[in-house]
Amino acid sequence: GYHVFRRDRFYNPEDEVGFDRWDSDDRTWTYGANLLARYDWHAARQSLSLMAESRRDRHIPESESPSIGVGFTRKRSETSLAIEDRAYLFGGDVELLGVYRWRESLDNYTGSPPFGAPPEPLDERHRTSFSGPSLGARWRLHPAASLRANWGRYARFPSMVELFGSSGYVEGNAELGPEEGTTTDVGLTVGFGDRAGGETFLQAVVFRAEREDLILFLQNSQRTVKAFNLEAARVEGFELSARRFWASGLGLSATYTYQDARNDGPSPIYNGNRLPYEPAHALFLRTEWERDRAALWHEYHYQGETYRDRANLEENERPASGIHNVGGGLELVPDALSVSLEVRNVTDERVTDVEGYPLPGRVFYVTLVVGAPERGSDPATGEELR
Repeated sequence: GYHVFRRDRFYNPEDEVGFDRWDSDDRTWTYGANLLARYDWHAARQSLSLMAESRRDRHIPESESPSIGVGFTRKRSETSLAIEDRAYLFGGDVELLGVYRWRESLDNYTGSPPFGAPPEPLDERHRTSFSGPSLGARWRLHPAASLRANWGRYARFPSMVELFGSSGYVEGNAELGPEEGTTTDVGLTVGFGDRAGGETFLQAVVFRAEREDLILFLQNSQRTVKAFNLEAARVEGFELSARRFWASGLGLSATYTYQDARNDGPSPIYNGNRLPYEPAHALFLRTEWERDRAALWHEYHYQGETYRDRANLEENERPASGIHNVGGGLELVPDALSVSLEVRNVTDERVTDVEGYPLPGRVFYVTLVVGAPERGSDPATGEELR
């Protein structure tokens, strides 16, 4: 179960941002529960799973404008179910996966209201639903190498921020529909150890995604953005990753991603252009050290240049950026209590994503985790796992 409360208060004393120049005070509640049930059918070398979730969202906007005041409560209820079957063949060398997902959302949202008039709730709730399969396979070619492939349909329902905006700079769009698509990937993984106790992992993946009714933030005015459903998009690329761990506790990881993300819709103006906020190059590096109950790490995130608009205008190009993060953790009680301190964007780089809106500078996080390790069994062998 979970519960999240969020409050966004926006002050606009100089009338700098947005068409509605009044101050606002918005509150959002999200709560729900999820369930995972799994049965390991050892005789048939299968693992059957059922995943279910029920979620509720409530959003109450409040404007200082006397003609608007407190708006009606926006409500959304979601239910999702997924049935999964994993089958292990030829002694576990071949693993087959089949998943079928269903998701439904009911809400009382309305579209854009007439000019100057506050919106009102729908008399009859609006229904949105999605269902689709996913298939996967893994073939262990060698004790140190395996080949895998996946295909599936997916849907991403719009978030509350995309629907109703946030903090003045994001304008809401209650007419948004879900983003749907098909994803395909094929990958090769190689992993082996050495006599000194070290381990090495290498992976190469080729992927393709076709996305329909793509949800993207676009510049709506000089200092605001708004989410829209675009026509269609195609994303193709590959990802290379490597990890090396030594018995001393030192570890190095690297991941490089290249993607060609293009507008694939019928519009002759935008067809073939790069998608906004989708860089062609991305690099992730991590150095870590772990000994006994202590850990230290450093991360570097690089993103290549990208565009902020569909037209790919040169003046709307976002330059490349590189962010450093450092952190450390300590396990206070084995398998039960740990604490960590992380500093993100150590060098306080000033990165602007949406025009006029900077991303956070240097940020400090202190995290306390209370919990015990999960236990289970290997569906292929019946061996107890921890």
